[in-house]
Amino acid sequence: SVLLFLIVCTSAEIISYNNLIESGKPYFVEIPKFAPADVPHWSPGKGHNTIDASRLSIRNVCQDRDNCFGALEFMIFLAPIETGKPWVEAWDDSEMCCTSEMADEGLCGAMEVNTLITPPSIKDSFKQTISLEGKAQTSLDNDAELDVSVKRKGIYVVMFAVCDPKSAPVQIEGYIESMNPYGYTPADSFADIPFYGTLSGLYLVFGIGWLICCTLHSEELISLQYWITGALALGMIETTLLFTHFLVWNEHGVVEAGLLGTGLIVGVTKRAVSRVVVLLVSMGWGVVRQSIGEDMKRVLYLGAAYAVLSSIYTMAASMPKSAKYVGDPEFENMFSLVVMLLATVDTTFYMWTISSLNNLIITLRARKQTAKLDLYCKFRYVLFASVTLAVFWATYGAWLVAGDVAERNWDQRWSIDACSEVIYWTIFVAIAILWAPYRNNQRYVSYVELSQVTSEDGEDGSGKNYSSEDELDDEYGGPIEEDPFQGTGALDPAMAVMKKN
Repeated sequence: SVLLFLIVCTSAEIISYNNLIESGKPYFVEIPKFAPADVPHWSPGKGHNTIDASRLSIRNVCQDRDNCFGALEFMIFLAPIETGKPWVEAWDDSEMCCTSEMADEGLCGAMEVNTLITPPSIKDSFKQTISLEGKAQTSLDNDAELDVSVKRKGIYVVMFAVCDPKSAPVQIEGYIESMNPYGYTPADSFADIPFYGTLSGLYLVFGIGWLICCTLHSEELISLQYWITGALALGMIETTLLFTHFLVWNEHGVVEAGLLGTGLIVGVTKRAVSRVVVLLVSMGWGVVRQSIGEDMKRVLYLGAAYAVLSSIYTMAASMPKSAKYVGDPEFENMFSLVVMLLATVDTTFYMWTISSLNNLIITLRARKQTAKLDLYCKFRYVLFASVTLAVFWATYGAWLVAGDVAERNWDQRWSIDACSEVIYWTIFVAIAILWAPYRNNQRYVSYVELSQVTSEDGEDGSGKNYSSEDELDDEYGGPIEEDPFQGTGALDPAMAVMKKN
């Protein structure tokens, strides 16, 4: 229920209002917008690019029915980015309402006293004052001027303020509708539509190929390949749900809690399963070791801890700034604790993976298991590549966000999460190809090379002597027909022999 609450609070382009505006305390919301020429004209937008506040209703909140006066100022403007500073700094000392003292100091004009100041740096703006008498509720449905057309790209700020100290507080109810040329999806999330559509297509194509491979060699599957199949299925479900979520959002303007909530949960599970898979691979499970004993329980416990902590982190990070918990010291302390614990679990995964893989490679090299050694060396290269890409991703994210206080790059920030998904996809595909199911999988995982099964006196441990590899092939069911990892270098048939059952 907590997750659904956070999802419902997520920003949408049909923005619900139920706020009390008090004197001297302006309320605002930021709405990123593209210029009509920058994006496609899909349904339901069909090229229209507006911010419509005419769906709101307002009323005074006062005790004296006979002496109840209210003045609500409504302002929409394009946040300036030329100065490289946050738009709020366009007002001196963040004082947005002009007072007589400020007018005497020349900070605002004499005609602006008790009204909302329009700073010189704000060029594209629309402002209107709505006067209220009594406690009756006033609908803005007939005010066509509050339906503002947007022509330029940028972050638009919708602001409500009560600047007259004699005015009663004003209650605002209803919603603001932000229509984009392509539909309702917020402009800073628009690129997620084609991205998740493409990514879900890639998962589908790869999933079909993987399914065909598994079907053709169903009797040769090893346990590790079932784990890879599970991670692949979770990736397919997650990207499909998120793609559908953005399509529904774009069509109707509100977040579908079920789609987004399920997508987030599946995504967390996918990341947990993926970490478990990488660690199991690094320990040689399924190929070098058929059992890892008590370590299997420890790996699963660690994966479960990651799933729980990552779920809490995802929920907390999804909470909008307007939520009452955000900014609360207890909430911030809890969030910091979760981040610290999650980082600890992630670090444990990484260190355990690196340590296990290095020990495995040393062991294979000492035992002269060249075929399997080559496979795990390739896997180590994949991990090195993942670390390199992760460093690139962190650097790119820091470059895009750090110092961008004016939010010039708001339309590119979606690419930070997108890069993370692309890196995950690339590494996952590489691992899946290395451990793809082929003929003789079961035999491959249970043989060792000739130098290991043959002792110095010519015995393989079973008490029998062999004069040639042909005799070994006859004893163990015939020769290995092909490389089960097809060109990866994981198997050299001339140097491999199967153990007796």
